[in-house]
Amino acid sequence: MYHKSAIDRSGRVLIPAGVRKQLNLQPETEMLLIVEGEEIKVMSVEAARRSALELVARYITPGGPSVVEELLAERRREVEKEMEEDEARLRGR
Repeated sequence: MYHKSAIDRSGRVLIPAGVRKQLNLQPETEMLLIVEGEEIKVMSVEAARRSALELVARYITPGGPSVVEELLAERRREVEKEMEEDEARLRGR
């Protein structure tokens, strides 16, 4: 749905009352402005947080492996490889 608004002399854009009510936007609600090319997408910080959580949830299997543990294990492997490479370089001197 489209709503028309204008930028005032102070650079502010009025969000119409119906939109604020529909989205439960209260005074002082923190908003994000996302610039994509010549477009601006406006969303509340809370809506952005929920969207991010939903996106991440698609990739997590309930009862599956812990993403944190997987990342830690991967980092440990990288550190071990770096240490082996360092030792090989030192022996080659």
